[in-house]
Amino acid sequence: MTTVNVMGHKYTAEQITKLNTQYKTVKEEYDSLLMLHSQKSPNIGYKNWFYKTDKGYKYANHGVLVRLNLLQKCINNIFNLYPPNKNEKLNNEELDNINIFLHSFVINTSAIFDSIAWHLYEEEKTKTTNLINIDIGIDKNKFKKQILEKDSKYQKLIDNLVKYKDKLKRQKKIRDSLVHRIPLALRPGYLSKENYILYKQEMKKIIKTNDKETNNQTKNLIKGFNNYRNKKKMLDNKKDLLTVITPVVCFWNEEKEDNLILHFYLESTWKLIIEFIQKTLFIDNPSG
Repeated sequence: MTTVNVMGHKYTAEQITKLNTQYKTVKEEYDSLLMLHSQKSPNIGYKNWFYKTDKGYKYANHGVLVRLNLLQKCINNIFNLYPPNKNEKLNNEELDNINIFLHSFVINTSAIFDSIAWHLYEEEKTKTTNLINIDIGIDKNKFKKQILEKDSKYQKLIDNLVKYKDKLKRQKKIRDSLVHRIPLALRPGYLSKENYILYKQEMKKIIKTNDKETNNQTKNLIKGFNNYRNKKKMLDNKKDLLTVITPVVCFWNEEKEDNLILHFYLESTWKLIIEFIQKTLFIDNPSG
């Protein structure tokens, strides 16, 4: 996941080309998983994704695959509303819709790993002893010891948990920000430092002039307020013209503000999930 400290991040031509190329693979990767799904003839299990239990099938099919569909739809909708090469400022409706899809993406990203864990639990729970609901999670110690470490076919999953430890930890912080603190949100735009300073200076002049005009006299309060409102409106309109679009998303990370880059975040997270599914669930049927 790409993070930034500068609010005015803007994609380079090379980054735009790379993002658009990666975006085209999202639907292809999703469709390829569905193709494997359709190649299985029995009611339970896919060609390379074998199920021993009804619940294991349901968590995989109605959990993992449904969430995967939601994730690729969120990516598609966000890229349609805000392609990486877009320069025009987003209107309020576009901004709201992007944030709605972004929230859905974050929630289902966390939830898909839970669906994977519950699928594995239902498939392998005869090997466990005393796991309770709170222990079910691919990164939970009891789950790893009683489910994953008892079968060599899950070694790739264990390797991925180590390989992507930092990314999974950061994803949890992003999810916690959304659920427990302040919802993460795409910045409506960016005003350069120079223009922001000019804006603040003009605002001070307006406030100072307004204070002088009213002079704390009741008869001048309404006139002063109207003058202030009109001048501020003109200044805000000028500010909007100077505001540029920026793909920076802000979230609250352990009591401090943090940032990520929208399109980079979507695509890198999608790749992470696809790799987990391919290396975790698409394993050979040992009895087949």
